[in-house]
Amino acid sequence: IPTLKAANGSNFTHVDNIYCTTPLLISFVSCETVPSLRPDKTDHIPIIYELDVVPVVTTHVPRPLWRCTEWNEFRVKLFVALANVPRPNAYLMREEVDEAICAVHAAIQSFVDEIVEMSKPSPYSKRW
Repeated sequence: IPTLKAANGSNFTHVDNIYCTTPLLISFVSCETVPSLRPDKTDHIPIIYELDVVPVVTTHVPRPLWRCTEWNEFRVKLFVALANVPRPNAYLMREEVDEAICAVHAAIQSFVDEIVEMSKPSPYSKRW
């Protein structure tokens, strides 16, 4: 494919290369030069390539908007929820620590969904 018109004559040469990764190579549909699109006073010919790619569409995963939380209400609910979690004097085994962490996490999650507002998709985010 000729990509350059030599300045000292009217012959065409092949100096421009197109590089791509191996996974992208299978997506190439066509690759060609279009001399009619070459701007005036330039020597390079535009290289037009077509790829068959489909962007992966992402889905919005709601997350808590902690900055919008009413913290006084949160503290009251947290105090009530943690009152039901048993408090041993010492944790002797790793399993006891894991159980305590799960109990605290469950106590917090029990009211977070009703107090903390969840995020909504941004109109400015990309869909891929």
